[in-house]
Amino acid sequence: MTAGGTTRQFDYPYIDFGTDFRIDLNVADDNVLEITRRPGSATVSPGPGFGHITALYVDGTKSDAPCGRTCTLVYHDPSGALVTAENAWGGTASGMLPAYAREEDPGLPSDPIPLVLFVLSMIPAYWMYHRIQKSGKYGAA
Repeated sequence: MTAGGTTRQFDYPYIDFGTDFRIDLNVADDNVLEITRRPGSATVSPGPGFGHITALYVDGTKSDAPCGRTCTLVYHDPSGALVTAENAWGGTASGMLPAYAREEDPGLPSDPIPLVLFVLSMIPAYWMYHRIQKSGKYGAA
């Protein structure tokens, strides 16, 4: 099959000639990508009728992300980027990979006041424990 100067061969295991058979040839360059961002990765999906993604570019650099109908892109840079996809017919789709704010370290408490109060309350508790031990009450010598 040839369209727009591009020839592609398709091998389909079964075609029923009694029904309609349709192949979409999208050669437009104004398709839009839908991009969902998570820290460390993004899912890239073209709109309907675009076809399978054959090449993916992030800020002009070709990505080795596995693609088909969608792509899962590993991307750790928190800043945004322009993502461009190509299909088998030379059609392109693009979209912006949104920036995200780095999350706080979950190992650190966001409010130190409860921790400080706990540590300060341990001082009188420690003093009372040793005072009871010294007095010889409660079986201690």
